[in-house]
Amino acid sequence: MWLKSRSKDKIKVVVGRDARISGLVVQNLVISTLQSSGIDVIDLGLSTTPT
Repeated sequence: MWLKSRSKDKIKVVVGRDARISGLVVQNLVISTLQSSGIDVIDLGLSTTPT
């Protein structure tokens, strides 16, 4: 995975979503994929665009 190849340290990724109906499904898919790759995830839940 490109992201993991860029750093030897533990990686953290912040994930947020918008209010679309599919937002929660996509967010869960992204979070589970990142976590299965050994990446720590900070879940913001519903977030505004500037976030």
